[in-house]
Amino acid sequence: MKSQIKKTIPFLLMFLLATGSVIVSCATRVGNNGQDSVIQERFSINTYMNGRGKIFTNNVFSQIDKILIISNKDRSEKAELQEGDWSYNRDTTEIIFNNRKPDSNSLIYVEGFIDIPNKIILNNCNPNKLPFIAINGNPGVLNLDYYWDLKSKTITFMNNISCSIDKYYIIFDDEDSVFGSYSIGNWDWGFDKNGDKLSYLIAEYWSKQQILLYESEEQHYFLDKNYIQGTTPSLVKRKPTKEERDALYNQPHTVKKYRRSLTNSQLSREVGYDISVPEQIAGIALLQQSDNKVIYEQKWDGAIVNSVPAIYHPMNKSFQSIVLWIFKPENPGQIFIHDRNFIIEETELNLGKKITKTIGWEISYSGDPLDLIPFAEKKIHYSWKDDSASFEIKVPEKYEQLTEHLITEVISFRNNLYN
Repeated sequence: MKSQIKKTIPFLLMFLLATGSVIVSCATRVGNNGQDSVIQERFSINTYMNGRGKIFTNNVFSQIDKILIISNKDRSEKAELQEGDWSYNRDTTEIIFNNRKPDSNSLIYVEGFIDIPNKIILNNCNPNKLPFIAINGNPGVLNLDYYWDLKSKTITFMNNISCSIDKYYIIFDDEDSVFGSYSIGNWDWGFDKNGDKLSYLIAEYWSKQQILLYESEEQHYFLDKNYIQGTTPSLVKRKPTKEERDALYNQPHTVKKYRRSLTNSQLSREVGYDISVPEQIAGIALLQQSDNKVIYEQKWDGAIVNSVPAIYHPMNKSFQSIVLWIFKPENPGQIFIHDRNFIIEETELNLGKKITKTIGWEISYSGDPLDLIPFAEKKIHYSWKDDSASFEIKVPEKYEQLTEHLITEVISFRNNLYN
């Protein structure tokens, strides 16, 4: 169970991967590594604490000159560590902090020198899976672009590939990540269309991984279709029918195109519809701006469908984020709808626009992120449209009142834009 659910997490949260390795310079020098003279290059990365409270550089440093602890909440808050505050295990790339230890919200900046050829150690990498490596816009080729040593879990770049000059991105199955996977690299895909090629490569990789997951498990969890209306359906673990198996294999895979440098107007022009929404909902929820500049591309019924998420964080900390999905006006409003077999009720509301409200059962998960437990949960799906866009939200039942208030405010805001 733990293995199956853990490996499923990347497909649910496939783009919430921690990324490091930000390059600032690429000066080279001749250094001394043990008894041999080696060519070295100056190098720096940003790294973070993993799920077990440890911090690794992954890239193997031959010399570290500077370590900064930087607050993720306020990047101006930083502290440089002094000699004696830390030590470095080159065999594992772990930084051990002797005095001030960073918390899980800190960014760790590391600067120094790495040897040529560059080496990267993938700590806790699943030995049964090759890491995914993209280099300079293309999938990396094993034994041509890089060598993979399974015993030491070490990537050695070949063919004069440099971590401080060339663009690379690595995903590997990490047993210490709550997401099941981890990524490192310096390929910046977060600002404009230049990063889209990496987005497509990663989407293709996850598509293949999802198929491998389904093939590795004979049985999957399903809601029991024989449940009695008015009761909670039980979960059954069984072999899927041909129809269910085809549905699993044919799930649309998401290409996530970052557009963080664009204004809302620029992003609206690119997708072809107005994505304007309020930044605050009457003191109830705040819009997460950074994650709002993303285009999700999926294929539904043979057609490409683009959407832009607006992620609202309720001020009541007992609630998780609410995602408002924005589509073209011609979207049918059924992208995130329930399985029709488990719909409880479908009604219409008037919240300034006609809203379709559908209540139904779905499989959700609870517990430790590395050992999730499936259960049947009642969720509510809302869909509506105006002249410029269409919208969908799906939330647990307890979010009903908060979500309907949010929808009312979004509709009022957009009505005021056009009137």
